[in-house]
Amino acid sequence: MSLPAPEPASVADLAGRDLDAGAGRQVWYIPDADLPWPDSYGPFQGHESLLIFNVAGRDAEILIDLYWTDRDPVLGVRARVPAQRIACLHPPYGRLADGSQPEVPVRTQYAIRVRSSVPVVCQYGRIECRPAFGMYTTMGWACA
Repeated sequence: MSLPAPEPASVADLAGRDLDAGAGRQVWYIPDADLPWPDSYGPFQGHESLLIFNVAGRDAEILIDLYWTDRDPVLGVRARVPAQRIACLHPPYGRLADGSQPEVPVRTQYAIRVRSSVPVVCQYGRIECRPAFGMYTTMGWACA
């Protein structure tokens, strides 16, 4: 004897589930970060952004870890994404526990790990204006 299929969730049920539990993951990895020169190209200025989307009904306390090719990592850069909001963070992304901000040098390869108190969705983007305009965006990787 087979069991009947469960009833599909309503849109309201799905939104309520997001509000209660959040969506996404609590740990995200972005292996290709590289702060471009802050040059302009028309209305665009070279920059990079870490976007964190929090659909949960409570704030996401964020810790950002920066990994370098030639030095020790900077761990625990603090940020907060309010409940049901998105944050567009730019280097240095936040502050360390002592209130200082880490240095993120221009044109230095690094990687980012995002740790969150609630499940969130993370995306990285970069606009290059030297030598010409280019835009790069990618979703972070989150393990199951």
